[in-house]
Amino acid sequence: CGTGHTAAIKNDGSLWMWGDNQFGQLGNGGTGNAEDKDGHTIQTVPVKVMDSVAAVSCGYNHTAVVKSDGSLWMWGDNHYGQLGNGSTERSNIPVKVMDNIAAVSCGNDHTVAIKTDGSLWAWGKYIGDKTNKQVSTPKKIMDNVADACTGFGHSLALKQDGSLWAWGQNNDGEIGDGSGRE
Repeated sequence: CGTGHTAAIKNDGSLWMWGDNQFGQLGNGGTGNAEDKDGHTIQTVPVKVMDSVAAVSCGYNHTAVVKSDGSLWMWGDNHYGQLGNGSTERSNIPVKVMDNIAAVSCGNDHTVAIKTDGSLWAWGKYIGDKTNKQVSTPKKIMDNVADACTGFGHSLALKQDGSLWAWGQNNDGEIGDGSGRE
């Protein structure tokens, strides 16, 4: 589930989505069957978006899918480059970003993905490269990653050696280093 949109993968591998589509986060070309009170496009019943989907992650206003062939596809809001397609223009249709993906997680304005070789890649805002600059193409952050997740403005990576790494916004202590500052 994203902030205002939802995704589900059926047993046959088909992806179905519904909810807010103001930023194209449903990946169906920006269409919907209704409007909300502010006049934004919404989809109140599930609509099929694509087939052969192995995993899905919904961010604030963007969506990422790992297809069964390991390819990563993204769509929706892209203000900070969170789609990873080299631009900051939103897309209301799926755009292929990378291959050989094992897992993906969408945060508020960023995305992280683990490749099948265990390398962690990130793009958007707060990517963990110590520069605090947004990037619109995937950037390798570290190797030997077993799992990763994203929060509103922070990310965590569990390395294969069992160590936990965190970065991003830290206003409420979400990094866990005892500081509570960005």
